[in-house]
Amino acid sequence: MSVRSPRAVIGPAALITGGSLLALASVFLDALRGLPLELGLMQSLVAFFGVVCVIEGALQLGRHPFPALWSALTAEGRTAFALAFLLAATLCALLLFHFRAYAADDSFITFRFARNLAHGAGVVWNPGERAVEGYSNFLWMLLSAGAIRLGIDPLIAARVAAILCYGGSLIAVRTLVLRAGGSARHANLPMLLFAAVPAFAYWAMSGLETASVVLLSLLYFLALAREADPKALPWRSALVADLLLMSRPDTPILILLAVIPLLRPFDRERRAWLARMVVLALPVAALYLGWKWITFERLFANTVAAKLHLMAGFTLSIGFFGLAFPLFATLTAALGRGARLLERQVLMVAVGFLAAFLNAAPHVGHYYRFFLPILAPMLATVALAAGRWEPAPGARGGSATAALFLLAMFYALVPLYPMVDYANAEARGLRRAHVEVALLLKRNFTPDRLLAASDCGVLPYLSEMRTLDLWGLTDRRIAERGFEAGYVMRARPDVIVLHSLHPTVFAGREPYDRELYSAVTADSTYRSSGQWEFFGYWLWVYARKPLR
Repeated sequence: MSVRSPRAVIGPAALITGGSLLALASVFLDALRGLPLELGLMQSLVAFFGVVCVIEGALQLGRHPFPALWSALTAEGRTAFALAFLLAATLCALLLFHFRAYAADDSFITFRFARNLAHGAGVVWNPGERAVEGYSNFLWMLLSAGAIRLGIDPLIAARVAAILCYGGSLIAVRTLVLRAGGSARHANLPMLLFAAVPAFAYWAMSGLETASVVLLSLLYFLALAREADPKALPWRSALVADLLLMSRPDTPILILLAVIPLLRPFDRERRAWLARMVVLALPVAALYLGWKWITFERLFANTVAAKLHLMAGFTLSIGFFGLAFPLFATLTAALGRGARLLERQVLMVAVGFLAAFLNAAPHVGHYYRFFLPILAPMLATVALAAGRWEPAPGARGGSATAALFLLAMFYALVPLYPMVDYANAEARGLRRAHVEVALLLKRNFTPDRLLAASDCGVLPYLSEMRTLDLWGLTDRRIAERGFEAGYVMRARPDVIVLHSLHPTVFAGREPYDRELYSAVTADSTYRSSGQWEFFGYWLWVYARKPLR
């Protein structure tokens, strides 16, 4: 039995001791300073780094070669997977904790439709009025309706479902690597990268459907990889395609473009495979689209008509390209080096998403929300690239690859600080503006009275008033023809809520705010009821009676 030199023990022991002290000091810093336990973002990150140091030291004591954590994570077997999953899940939990205050105002649009459905009014925005598809997430709306029917807060139900999808995506992204032909040595890396992207956790806490669409996207690529043989029966692919279709209006881009690389060459066998998939997916798709046509007299959601504007999403697409540029470069380089099927699929869908969202209005699209369903499978291709470029175990160059991966983790985490600040600021703004105004309206008006507003989440949901959506997400006429102040004023709203960039001098945030402000101030029946600060703008409330 070989005896280790003191130098070989001192280094790992120092790592274990230092890491333990870092983690403990970070966790108990508030108590040591006599403050309530809050565990701030910096404390959490330092504690996580301390845990990583402890693991590195323990692995070095166990005779793993330096960098020990990298060699353990890139080993084959259950131990490596368990270690990677534990680290990734810890980082995910940390991010979810720091986004816990955030809830997107738009999630309450879905909850309003869900409440009307649960209470027997149907899939309508205003009970008793013509149905309009003002939500963009049919399955999520059904989930919320079921929660309300059971007496559960829909935001809590949405967050629980989203967190489960978030955790499932960790497993799915690794499984996708293995199914796509990647090495088991590198299959754990995308899990860690996925956990390091704050946007996945941010939107998981928002109350919106994003996390479920991310998971379904991964499952779709996984099903296609499993059923890529032209002789296969693609029932899994058809099933997930149907679920995607009912999840968000942009998913047909993913469904169709991901199939195209499977059809080369477009011979008889592949045509038969495509026909089988269409036949399997068609019954559910036809029932869903037929119901939409009968209910709404159209196949596309009203939100699509409201958000589609030429080049309106330029900043969205450029922002995502900036974030994912290393992945785009890697995928493009792979095309000349025998790219695998998954790499060709992901690159095609990603380019399709970039082109499509050039023309989508950026509202509630910040932090890559619309692109996350393709970003997750893009991360899976990192393992395929690592399999090409990393040297064999024991060869020189492993430390350089580990350093490069660490740099990628850091790059992914860079936006975390501003994102947490933004999420907390928006949460505070919703409480002091939208919630307060909604409760004020609920005290002063019955549900049959009319509210006109463009932030149509918390305000209509909590006030329960009939609502005319100034932006047009839930108003078919505005979505199709654009905003017209005369149309709103003819409806004689009891309350009108405008957005101003200044608290005392009106500076409309949007053109419709400025147009409607002129109409409201020219109508002597409306009087100002006050201004409430949100985040970046103020709600200016005008009512036709004094509010108390």
